[in-house]
Amino acid sequence: MNMTKVYTHESIVNLQTAKGLLVSNGIDAMIKNEHMGGGGYVGLAIAPLELWVRSSRAAEAKGLLDQAFTHSDEQSAQWVCPDCQEKNFPNFDYCWQCQAAKP
Repeated sequence: MNMTKVYTHESIVNLQTAKGLLVSNGIDAMIKNEHMGGGGYVGLAIAPLELWVRSSRAAEAKGLLDQAFTHSDEQSAQWVCPDCQEKNFPNFDYCWQCQAAKP
């Protein structure tokens, strides 16, 4: 069975999220190096955390991941709270610091 690497990230949480997305869309996926040292670090080197799928489904998997993890500038722009000046993620309707409403 031929496998293709479709995604890498230093965070196991991001890899698990990506894997869950693929599996929920019927694409079997495997994470390589997930049991290497804490957070992908082995001694002084970084062990790359990688997401692999069958080569026959690689294009479909990459498309799903691109769609899920690529945002337009408008969607990813943080907003600044008018009350406390804290930066907030665009999906927050209220400031995480002071709970003021998004302008």
